[in-house]
Amino acid sequence: MRPGATRCSFLACVGLSIAALSLPDQWRDPLAQGLRQSVLAPFLFLQRQTELLAAARYRYDARRGAARFGRARRNVPARSCAVKTPACAACSG
Repeated sequence: MRPGATRCSFLACVGLSIAALSLPDQWRDPLAQGLRQSVLAPFLFLQRQTELLAAARYRYDARRGAARFGRARRNVPARSCAVKTPACAACSG
């Protein structure tokens, strides 16, 4: 796409959004609802799926990190601790 066409499309979107904001409430709300159900529906679906994926990945990383940390603590040999503490005893066994 040419830079001029992109700029023109952007300005058209800005103009339409300003025009939509100036509409009375009884016209603006049905118009917004119609756009959400038609033109914006695929984008709203993608946004929802992305949010669900991000939440699932966060939970997976949190569980994976906790499991990795637990395994690392169990694999520390007792002789590597310079000072014997309760935490060091937990590491060794």
